[in-house]
Amino acid sequence: MTSETNADAKAAIRIPPDTVLLGQPFDVEFLTCNDSSISIENITVEATMPAHNHGMNYSPKITAAGDHKYRAAGMLFHMPGQWHISLETRDSNKTDRFGLEISVK
Repeated sequence: MTSETNADAKAAIRIPPDTVLLGQPFDVEFLTCNDSSISIENITVEATMPAHNHGMNYSPKITAAGDHKYRAAGMLFHMPGQWHISLETRDSNKTDRFGLEISVK
């Protein structure tokens, strides 16, 4: 799990243990913490391989789990190596970006 702060917003990104296997779908859970009076209008999650300058072959489905919790289902790493998972939240005033590095064997 990782937590990041971006200005006045925070996010915790969690990947359940032992779920990231090459060529196998997995889910990412995350929690956003911001001013409770601000409503998040859009969330995107993607993963890229910086060394190869490409992303995943699949787009995850994002669902709200209530109380600022979300799940991105259907993530899949098709190549071994270093991946970067990016979380982006948008509200009416700003966009916040968070990330997590993960090594896949």
